[in-house]
Amino acid sequence: MIEVLVKNKSGVIYEEDISKIISIIAKGFLADGKIVMVFSGDDTGSLGECMPRSILKYTGRGQFFQEFLDDNWDVGIIIYPKAYYYYKNYPAFFAYLLGHELGHAYVCLTDIQLHLFYCLIQDYICEASNGKVRRWDQLPHEILFDQYGLYIAELIYLREEINNNKCIINYTIDK
Repeated sequence: MIEVLVKNKSGVIYEEDISKIISIIAKGFLADGKIVMVFSGDDTGSLGECMPRSILKYTGRGQFFQEFLDDNWDVGIIIYPKAYYYYKNYPAFFAYLLGHELGHAYVCLTDIQLHLFYCLIQDYICEASNGKVRRWDQLPHEILFDQYGLYIAELIYLREEINNNKCIINYTIDK
């Protein structure tokens, strides 16, 4: 069974909304483990990220999980303030984002080596391909997690709402 601990430092996101999304995901989550999800107050410009606890000391992200370091958990997810804008204005996309990050968490729980390979590939693909691959978000594992995020969002929202949210967001991000 999956357990998700939430630390909401956002000041924006309602606990009920987080609980709703997590309860839907937890019903169908096929891995066992404990996930810590922190809605951070520190803005990095990213939407979110996921990491196994076993590599936390190498990531420079320990401060986000400070209050959980004495607890037993397997995977950490950080959702950054940039995502809060989407929560308020595009809730279907926000649900998709949480699903996407929980897709990463699933791989961390079931095959940590695979997750580490994903991280290495993502960080060095541009250099290793001599610049032929420039967009890490178009790598196969990221597309897979996008599909999982879409699946989660569809459990809560109509596909039309999701598509409208994604079109607006793609337009906003690309400009």
